[in-house]
Amino acid sequence: TAVNLEAPGPARREDALEQAMQPERRIVIAAVTPVVGRGQYAVKRCAGDLLQVEADVFADGHEQLAAQLAIRAQGGRAWQRLAMTPVGNDRWRAETRLTEAGPWQFRVEAWLDLFGGFVRDTEKKRDAGLPLTVELEEGRLLIAEAAASGSGAGRRASKTLLEGVERLSAEDKLTLLLAPETRKAMQ
Repeated sequence: TAVNLEAPGPARREDALEQAMQPERRIVIAAVTPVVGRGQYAVKRCAGDLLQVEADVFADGHEQLAAQLAIRAQGGRAWQRLAMTPVGNDRWRAETRLTEAGPWQFRVEAWLDLFGGFVRDTEKKRDAGLPLTVELEEGRLLIAEAAASGSGAGRRASKTLLEGVERLSAEDKLTLLLAPETRKAMQ
């Protein structure tokens, strides 16, 4: 967690409201474990040990959440990111083997998974036999937004998905939109 050490200027009501409405402000990450002395002391493990990290992750509303564990050896440049899985009652977990001795850093990251929520809701409607015309367009728009705003490999993947969605029949569009590979690319 970063701490801003600058003295805040006078806050405007509009600025506070705008900040409160930002999606990342709506997500809470709490009760992260392992922790020793409320984070004052290092958690100790040996090389080869399994590090299991858990956290409470929740938000207001009904959007779907996603969380990941970012971990690196202290001083390492690249963070390794591992998907966290929900284990019940807003608790999420990820685990990894520590490959070397020495200090490690980790953090829990979470976000609103808009495409994952789209998939969840569309699968329910499909299973209930409801028409999915609106959902097909919603999925196309989510992919188009990712293609327009993404970068690198993610942008290329979403552009390829968008081309496919725009050329396929309704049934094949649905198959593509709900495919696990599509969901992974959209994350």
